[in-house]
Amino acid sequence: MIVRGPGSKVGRYTVMPRATFADLADTVRERLRQIARDFDPAGSSRQSDLQTEQRTTWTGSASLADALALTERGYQSGTDKLRALTDEYAYAGAPAPSWESEVAGSRPCIPSYVAGAPDCMLQRVETVQDRPRVRLVAKCNFHCGIDAQAPLLYSAGLALAVDRLIADGHDVELVTIDSTDSHLWPIVVMPFGAPMDLSRLAFCVHPSFLRRVLFAIRESDDTLPSSVRSCGYGHPMDLDASRVSAAFPEHAESDVVSVLLPDVTYMEGRLLDAAKKGGDVAAVRLAIESFAPVIHAAIAASEV
Repeated sequence: MIVRGPGSKVGRYTVMPRATFADLADTVRERLRQIARDFDPAGSSRQSDLQTEQRTTWTGSASLADALALTERGYQSGTDKLRALTDEYAYAGAPAPSWESEVAGSRPCIPSYVAGAPDCMLQRVETVQDRPRVRLVAKCNFHCGIDAQAPLLYSAGLALAVDRLIADGHDVELVTIDSTDSHLWPIVVMPFGAPMDLSRLAFCVHPSFLRRVLFAIRESDDTLPSSVRSCGYGHPMDLDASRVSAAFPEHAESDVVSVLLPDVTYMEGRLLDAAKKGGDVAAVRLAIESFAPVIHAAIAASEV
């Protein structure tokens, strides 16, 4: 489905039509066809498909086409790095994940593979417990001065936080919101009941998600209000309960634990410092440890 439409006014906000990752991929394909037809990147100030070295660093991808591939297939190279952390990290009190040998699975068992066993893949056995449903809400946009490495590390930590919640028996929904001074745009990354896709989750706050995919959609949809399509793409605004409820009314559902996660903007310095001192693994661990108390507190409050 192509993401189009002027959105609706909720109070003083323009709330964009709710989208999924599949919707965004369809919309970016349309944008790429438009670029091929009548757009010269070298002669334009539009940000979504500029292909200079500086823009590659700023967006985390070489082109809009590369960003489309990430939207469709997820941040696979980042996911490969994440898998080494999946077993290492667990919320306090959460059971360690258990694995079964299968013909097909999510990761290989090297000794079984070398031995020629047909069931040389490992599949995690999901726990089934009476746990509350958890909705995680994260802001997916940030200031133009934010170093692209910070949202990459943030996304990795967010993906592992979701992974551990599922391993602990929770049904999880992940929603990101593009929050600016002109509009709110809710994007459902993973709905309740959906299978875990680590690579997709690792892309949801990737710099290319904002600086190529969402920018391309704003540039190409002439039905959007002029305030949304204005030069500068809007100024990032902090999310609070009122903005989340305006963008995503289900946020207040009584049978769901809704958790508004810390903003990458305010974690940038600590993430980059951790990466400098201890590498990406240390930074991702810091991100997870920043999310855990917020998630713990919300779940504990729901169980009182």
